Amino acid sequence: LIGAPFSQLGSIGVMSEGLNFNSLLTKHGVKPMILKAGDQKNRLSAFGQVTDEDLKVETKHLEKIHEAFVEMCLSERPALDPSICDGTVMVAAQGFEHGLVDRVLTSEEYIWECIQDGAHVLKLHKASPRAHPHYFLFRALDVLPHLKQKLKQLDTGKLLSMAIQGSALVGMVLRAIR
Repeated sequence: LIGAPFSQLGSIGVMSEGLNFNSLLTKHGVKPMILKAGDQKNRLSAFGQVTDEDLKVETKHLEKIHEAFVEMCLSERPALDPSICDGTVMVAAQGFEHGLVDRVLTSEEYIWECIQDGAHVLKLHKASPRAHPHYFLFRALDVLPHLKQKLKQLDTGKLLSMAIQGSALVGMVLRAIR
């Protein structure tokens, strides 16, 4: 896992929140009607009365979920420091020290490493579908720079044939999305 230097990591915790309107409704003469089967079903309702016992049961339930979540995190990242599995949030450098990430890099640094390792990296461009009908064909060499080398190896007749076929395909796609 790689974390950008400015990223926020951690937050290994479980939470639940909601609103309860029971006292407000009761104050205005509205009686909520909640039907349920099973004593433990929907203990924290937005409209029903919530007791201290309901809160205690739900808190125990959240603690069990948290324990399972921490176990899963530790099984996937054995170097993870269990002491930070309490909801703590930190930046990547601290996360690295505690085993949350393997490296700290910006996305640009990561992409540059991939290029250095010989990966073919695509460059994305935002384009309007109403742009020139052959915009995508014109931009193909900019978007896919590694194609330049392959195209240099093709003879002119084959290249022209591919360009005509590609132009026809782009035109069909543009007509279909209009």
